[in-house]
Amino acid sequence: MSARIRKQVAASATVPTGYGPLVAELKERVQAAQVKAALAVNRQLIALYRDMVARPVALSVLRPGQPNRAMAILEGKLWCGPDGRVDGYGLKCFPGKNEGPPGSPSGPPPNG
Repeated sequence: MSARIRKQVAASATVPTGYGPLVAELKERVQAAQVKAALAVNRQLIALYRDMVARPVALSVLRPGQPNRAMAILEGKLWCGPDGRVDGYGLKCFPGKNEGPPGSPSGPPPNG
């Protein structure tokens, strides 16, 4: 590299005054954007996993006689009672299966 080019590179490498705070601010903004993006990705993944589990569970509760291969897989991953049942331990339904909404003939009396 010639001396002239070295001088040009050295002159362009000097940092103007007031440049440090600008770089610090840009770094903070980039880091904040990275955190925001990571949180958004996590929210989306949680929603995806929730939806992947919610549908088989809901179908098993609403249609207990219908075969449900996805729920069969999930049952092995839920907490089980001493008798091996999932209901009431790893899977809790509110209101209970035999209860209706408050105030209905099959439900608890309304609060009031």
